[in-house]
Amino acid sequence: MRGLLILAVIILVMALVGWITFQNNDRQPAVILNTDKIEADTREIVHEGQEAATKAGQAVQAAVDEVRSDRRPDAPADEAKPATSAPN
Repeated sequence: MRGLLILAVIILVMALVGWITFQNNDRQPAVILNTDKIEADTREIVHEGQEAATKAGQAVQAAVDEVRSDRRPDAPADEAKPATSAPN
């Protein structure tokens, strides 16, 4: 029963975004899967994901560079780190 409900939700979402349409021409029902729209939408999603990953990578690199530049040039790497205590 849960699987049927999940399938119904997936079909409903696909219909809402325009990936699937239902028609009734001359007493012959039809389900049309718009593969061109699916392909275009997924291509756009992948592109946006790549842009987000690139921006996140740049932000991480900028943060790393900032931390590295905050270190004193004459201090060894171990001294530049904040002291932490080990749990007892």
